[in-house]
Amino acid sequence: MSERLALDGGTPTVGDEHSWLRPGAAKRNHKNDGRSSLSFLLGRSPDPEERPSRGYNRAVSRLERRWVDATGRPHAMIVRSGALAARVALRSVGVGPGDEVLFPAGSFFVNPEATNGATAIQVDLDPHTLQIDVEAVRAAITSKTTAIVALDSFGTTPDYGALLDIANRHGVALIEDATGAIGATYGTLPAGSFGSVSFASLGMPGPVSSSSQGGVVSTSSFALRDSAQRHLAGAARPGIQFTAASVETNRDYQLDDEKAEAAEQILAQSERLASVRAANGYKLVMMLAEIPGIWTPSPRVGTSQVFSTFPILVQTDELGLPEHTAPVVRDVLRDCARAEGLWLDTWNPEPIGGNDLRDGACRSSVTTELDVYIRQQKELPVADAMAESCVVLGRGSSPFDSAHTHGPMEVIASCLRKILVTNVDRFRSIVNERLDLVTRY
Repeated sequence: MSERLALDGGTPTVGDEHSWLRPGAAKRNHKNDGRSSLSFLLGRSPDPEERPSRGYNRAVSRLERRWVDATGRPHAMIVRSGALAARVALRSVGVGPGDEVLFPAGSFFVNPEATNGATAIQVDLDPHTLQIDVEAVRAAITSKTTAIVALDSFGTTPDYGALLDIANRHGVALIEDATGAIGATYGTLPAGSFGSVSFASLGMPGPVSSSSQGGVVSTSSFALRDSAQRHLAGAARPGIQFTAASVETNRDYQLDDEKAEAAEQILAQSERLASVRAANGYKLVMMLAEIPGIWTPSPRVGTSQVFSTFPILVQTDELGLPEHTAPVVRDVLRDCARAEGLWLDTWNPEPIGGNDLRDGACRSSVTTELDVYIRQQKELPVADAMAESCVVLGRGSSPFDSAHTHGPMEVIASCLRKILVTNVDRFRSIVNERLDLVTRY
C-alpha cells in the first residue's frame, strides 16, 4: 500500500476485498425521494400501485410479535414509515398545539416534525456520551412541556433512570426513539422498552435497518395502544369513524409484506448481531484510541452498545491546529477518507427542513406545512461543537455487522492512521490551503 495520500495520487487504503467500504457502495440517505413531505409523514403513498394490500398481513404480524419479544413490550404496531411512527407516538400521549416537546439537539428531522403542532425545543447533549443531557432537560422543562423525546444514539442509550425520574416528577411523557440501538441494553432492560411509548424507524441506519421504509410504535399501556390505533385509523382514511374493525381491515398505513419480512429476519438475529457488532465496534474503539487527533465517545457504565452509526470527533489541539479550524479539519478528514475508499459523512448533513438548527427558531416548507415551530435554547455548546467537529462512519453501510470479521476494523484504523499519523504534515497543509481559500474569497 502506498504511503502517499490517495487524495494526492497514492494507492487507496481500501482494496477490492473491502470494496463495500468505498464511497460508491454506500447507500446515502435522502430526505426527499419524490414524495410530498406530508404524504411521507402520514405514511401514505401517492402511487396507488405502491400501497400494500388490505386485510390480514402475516409478515407484519410476525414482525410485531418479534418486536414484542425483543423489547418486552406487549403491544407493537408496524407502520409504513418512521415519520408516521414518531407522529403516532407523540399523538398517543396527547401532544398537540400549545404544548412543548423536548428533543436532543440536531437529531433526525422526524422527531420535531412529528410534534402535531407543538413547539419542538432542542436541548444539549452530554459531552461524554453525546446522548441527550439530563441536566439540560431539567433546565428546559416548563409548565407547557408535555413530552421528552429521548434518542438512542450511535447504538447505545441515554440515562433512562434519570430521564424517567424527571418525567415522573413533572408529570410529562417520556418517549423513546429506539431506532439506533435495538439489541442494546440499559442495565438489564432492552432498548425499545423505555418511557410511556417508544418508536423506531426501519429505514434508518440502525441494527434493524432493512429497507427504505417502515416504522414501529410500541407500548406497555392498553390505553396508549388504543390511542395510537385511533390515530392510525384516521391517518389511513381521514374522517373515518374509529372501530376495532377499521384498524384491522383498513391497512393503508401498514408496511408491505416484503419489507416486513426483511426486517423480521434481521430482528430474529438481533442477539447474535448485537454480539458481533459489539466485538467489532470495541475493537475499532481501541485501535482509534492510539491515533492522535480524533476522539470517540464512550457509553454510560451499565449500558451496552451495538454500534449502528459511529461518531468520530476531530481534536484540533492534538493536530497542532487552532480550535476555530475544526469545521475545515473535519471536512478535510472526510474528503481524505473518501479518497482512500472509506465513506465518512458529516454529522446530520441534512438539518430540519434544510435549515441549520443552530440558527435559532426556523420554519421551512416542510415544517410550515405541518405547523411545527422549532425553538432553540440559548446555548447548545456540546451540540454546536459536535456539529463543527464530527464525522460519522456507517451512515450508509455498516462495517460492524455479521457479514464481516475484524479485518475491516483494521482497514478503517489503517486508513485514519495513514491520514493523521503518516501524512499528518500533508494533512495540516491541506487544512491551511482551504483556510487560505476561505479567507481570500
